Amino acid sequence: MKKQMYMAAIAGVLALGVSFGAEAAGLGYVNRDMLVQAHPKFTKTELTIRTDAEKQQQKFEKESAKLETEDAKRELFFRLQEELMKKQQEAMAPILQDIQKAIDKVRVEKQLDAVVDYDVVVSGGVDITPDVQKKL
Repeated sequence: MKKQMYMAAIAGVLALGVSFGAEAAGLGYVNRDMLVQAHPKFTKTELTIRTDAEKQQQKFEKESAKLETEDAKRELFFRLQEELMKKQQEAMAPILQDIQKAIDKVRVEKQLDAVVDYDVVVSGGVDITPDVQKKL
């Protein structure tokens, strides 16, 4: 009797596990770096970022020549660097948003539970990078 109850309990646990397994659609992964570089707006954005960096470099050289102390030059450098990083983030935001929207669409279409970046996947998963790239 106890053996039958034990076997029934095991069968229930196994059945429960199988039903949960059937509901799980899986894990997708993407290569975000590739998607960023493949984005139609990336080349123009990259040029803008490089131009901004050159302007900040010129600004630093011009303004730092007027400063006497290394601390003042360092402060100027960090301020200009912070401004440049903010400009870069603003320039890249639309591209990253487009990529995220495309990832979300593909995840729903393929009924995936989650999507992660390809460099965290050790084994398994489905590469959805090409599908996401088509949506850009």
